[in-house]
Amino acid sequence: VINIHRYDNGSYFPRTGHATCEGAGEGKGLNINIPFSGSSQAEYGDPEYLAAFRCVIKPVAEQFCPDIVLIAAGYNAMAGHESYNVTAECFAFMTQELGRLAEGRIMIALEGGYNLVSLSQACEMCIRSLLGEQITHLPARSLKCAPNSFAVKAIEEVITIHRKYYQFAPYLNHISLSVYDAVKRDQEEVDTITALASLSMQHPNNFSQSAANNGSLLPNRPV
Repeated sequence: VINIHRYDNGSYFPRTGHATCEGAGEGKGLNINIPFSGSSQAEYGDPEYLAAFRCVIKPVAEQFCPDIVLIAAGYNAMAGHESYNVTAECFAFMTQELGRLAEGRIMIALEGGYNLVSLSQACEMCIRSLLGEQITHLPARSLKCAPNSFAVKAIEEVITIHRKYYQFAPYLNHISLSVYDAVKRDQEEVDTITALASLSMQHPNNFSQSAANNGSLLPNRPV
């Protein structure tokens, strides 16, 4: 069970769901809370939810390999609800990504949301994604803005608690980044690995000559 919710340091109803509540007995490590606080000082929207999804929800779900995905869809994080402004497109995108798990076996149960305009928009977008319509566009702000510091702190705490159960290493340097910057960093890392791999395939003499031609200070041997 993975739950992302407003917490505000335990002051927000129902005042449960701290990150340390990780399950008990045979279920220990199978309950993951992502509790967001600081909503009176910072807005929560797509950047914060996408960071939690990218760095916690998706990697855990992929490692767990569920037989079916059940979503309790609480849309009260959308516009029209205090301090939160997640878009319908963001909810639909996350639904689309989760639909890649469990061979597409996914079910959504409506749970919350009290603004009828926002609620109807989110329901429509998520149903469209379930029907196979690809969600390829998110608002520019959703992609270019980094998550607020309160969200970053919450995500870091969740990873610290659950890293004994799941692998988070590839995402540790991405938490505070926008989607745009996270993708850019991933590409840079891939390009670096590809370059090093290509160098390792060169004959030592060819590598030395190549390094000399490029003014490189790398050792005259395959990496």
